[in-house]
Amino acid sequence: MFDSYKTGCLQNQGYIGWRSTQAYCDFFGAALYHSQDASTCNWMYWRGAYDSTLPLPPDPDDLDWISPGPVPVSCGVNVQWMEEYCGEGAQAMNRGATQDWIAFFWNLWTNGTTYRYSIDQITDVWDNTGTPADPDVGTTWDDLDESVWDLWPGDANENKREQFFDKGAAAGVDH
Repeated sequence: MFDSYKTGCLQNQGYIGWRSTQAYCDFFGAALYHSQDASTCNWMYWRGAYDSTLPLPPDPDDLDWISPGPVPVSCGVNVQWMEEYCGEGAQAMNRGATQDWIAFFWNLWTNGTTYRYSIDQITDVWDNTGTPADPDVGTTWDDLDESVWDLWPGDANENKREQFFDKGAAAGVDH
């Protein structure tokens, strides 16, 4: 039997719909305590996280890798946990890690001035996706891609769209 903090952590992978929702809540909490012009974001994650002092990649069967929360986190750092440690290709399709999504939201909200996204605009992207085709999977990156194109169509909005897709690629959430 293991402690409850070891059943889920900051770097757990899962379907994008679920991981992005959890990450959005964490991002929103961090945004309440930081300015959109802040150069850094440091906060405490309420659950556990893989101990970054141990060598990677972690053994998924070794639950001692997970440190109990709260755990200090820098929410703007692109770790690309899903791509680097969870797998690629079909294994990563429509999946993500909470830590990667937090970095995506933070960097979408704070980086740049002209084309960065407000919290309302980030929310609009998800609201515009509609009902997921597969409720078990939830929202997919393709759904988000389509939503961004719907919300900011045409050549005049190319930079706004590029901001979304570039930040997604940098954070490793664009699968």
